Amino acid sequence: MPDQNTMPDPNTVSDQNNSTSENSGTDLTNDADPILLRLVYMVLFYFVYAVSRFVVGVVAIVQFLHLLLTESPQEDLLKFSRSLTRYIAEIVKYLTFVGNVKPFPFTEWPSDENQSQQNGED
Repeated sequence: MPDQNTMPDPNTVSDQNNSTSENSGTDLTNDADPILLRLVYMVLFYFVYAVSRFVVGVVAIVQFLHLLLTESPQEDLLKFSRSLTRYIAEIVKYLTFVGNVKPFPFTEWPSDENQSQQNGED
């Protein structure tokens, strides 16, 4: 029978494994921006997020009016809406520390490619 002092405690091992897997995507020590600079970016992106909510309202109204007049949504506005949706998601991920990648203009504007396939649209 092995010595109990040399065997690892199963509770301790599982706690260590859980803490490493939980922090794998949000380790801020590897972030290139210092904490105060990230705060500045977060305030700026929150402002952009607030403006984007207004844009979503305008797009929704225009799209609804177009639907009333033509009985179909406007295709170019649909493409813009898909990319705007992805952009807002990128902002929220950055603000909530789900990701460390700064959204546009620090990266490319998100395209609407593959978005229609994921939603089951043609």
